[in-house]
Amino acid sequence: ESQARTGSAKRNKISTTARRSALPSPIHRRTAASLPTDRSTDPEITSSDVPEKRFKITAMDFFGSFKASKLKPLLKMAVSRFAIASNKKTALMKQQMREIAKLLAEEPTPKEEKAKIRAESLIREDNTVEAYEILQLECELLAERIKLIATEKQCPPDLVSCISTLIWAANRVDIPELADIKKQFKYKYGKEFVEAAMNGAGGCLNERVVAKLSVQPPSAFLVQTYLEKIADEFEVGWKPAVPLSGGEMAEPMAAPVGYSVQVAPGTGLAPAASAPTA
Repeated sequence: ESQARTGSAKRNKISTTARRSALPSPIHRRTAASLPTDRSTDPEITSSDVPEKRFKITAMDFFGSFKASKLKPLLKMAVSRFAIASNKKTALMKQQMREIAKLLAEEPTPKEEKAKIRAESLIREDNTVEAYEILQLECELLAERIKLIATEKQCPPDLVSCISTLIWAANRVDIPELADIKKQFKYKYGKEFVEAAMNGAGGCLNERVVAKLSVQPPSAFLVQTYLEKIADEFEVGWKPAVPLSGGEMAEPMAAPVGYSVQVAPGTGLAPAASAPTA
């Protein structure tokens, strides 16, 4: 009888254990709840809730992609930045012109060589402002045609010059938005398009912008022309001490030799022109 009771107790214990093992454990329940369900059975699940979708979006953002919604504000910000930079440079140039006029009005000898150096800097700033105004117009045009840029897979032929010139100028002007604009066009049209723009392949660049942003010094004739106009505007009676020859006009300004510097300027005591005779 005792053996029968023992056997019955063992059978009850085994059946209870089997029932418990058939139920999902708390760990299993949590795991099952965390797994994504089929969208067809649970319409509440969106693409952002699925781990695979989240990975794809993150990877796309990491490698970069073209976004018209980002490019248009960048273009508009660049327009404002060009306008601000042009105004600052214009105010600075007016100050430079006054300083050049003072050099030309120096007595007894005008500081002509120093004035020429200042005029060369003035010309460079003037050229930069001119280039800024052209680049500003190109940014305005691209902002207006942003839908066309976003829709067309290839660059529209009538926008190749504008886009290429902005890409080329990104490393040559102090407008930070152009660097981000350049990246957006790289995402849109590829690395080869950007490299062609940087190299000016096929004459795709705006020649006027390239000329105005050139690092080459201005001609001596242009420097002298600026000095003459400044002298007229500020009513300074100045004429070039050394007239330019025909061959010098197209060449850059010659290096200073000191003809406009007084002898012994530190003491103001000029030495005798020649030794006294007995």
